[in-house]
Amino acid sequence: MKLNWIFRKPIDFEYNQYVFLDFCEKAKKEFSEFKIYPTFQEVSLHLANISLIKNKNQHLKLKKKIQCIDQEITLGDLQYLPIRLTDEELSEVQQSSRFAEPQLKDLFQMGKSLWSLAFDSVSLDLFYPTDALEWGYGYFFFYINNKTYLYEYNIDKSPQSLVTECTTTLVIVSEIKNIKKLIKSTNTHQGFGGVHLPIFHVVTGQKFPFEETIFPIAKRKVQNYVIQSAKLKKHI
Repeated sequence: MKLNWIFRKPIDFEYNQYVFLDFCEKAKKEFSEFKIYPTFQEVSLHLANISLIKNKNQHLKLKKKIQCIDQEITLGDLQYLPIRLTDEELSEVQQSSRFAEPQLKDLFQMGKSLWSLAFDSVSLDLFYPTDALEWGYGYFFFYINNKTYLYEYNIDKSPQSLVTECTTTLVIVSEIKNIKKLIKSTNTHQGFGGVHLPIFHVVTGQKFPFEETIFPIAKRKVQNYVIQSAKLKKHI
């Protein structure tokens, strides 16, 4: 459901109900299958938008296109625009927002609880401790179905960026379990491979969907670990 669903013309409360209830049904199905992304992010955006419509007569617009299901969205990525409608259209929109808000709040709480459960089930083991954490790039890997899934991460700490972003690339899927050997066999990070870079082993205690839940949370945990370690080092 697009962020501007409530303004699709002709603006009509009954039609908006149909569109919104279809979104709710799909969101509940995703959550019932423990799939957090992108649904939780969508619910959060819709709830923020509805609250803005109700309380400030404004609406949200994203400044950039979402490129991946777990893309970070910050306040800097949002525009706050005034609502310009006829009185009749505004009445339909306000009625739609009053209908949607309590259900979006329920969905948000459902997604938040699921996110907390999944977040607590994922843990990181810094396989090879290194002083290179502050460089902002390295590796993390999973053991899944007797295979090693190796990723490289790159945390953008550019001063021009208002927020730190973590980009990832799948390096290789291999039956090799010796992580040192596997990394040395790949040509990544311009030759700074091996034990010269941080290597995180991601472990999960429960079977959540990988793409929609485990991977996005693991990426955020790696990012937080690296950032907090760099901050701690500055204060020592």
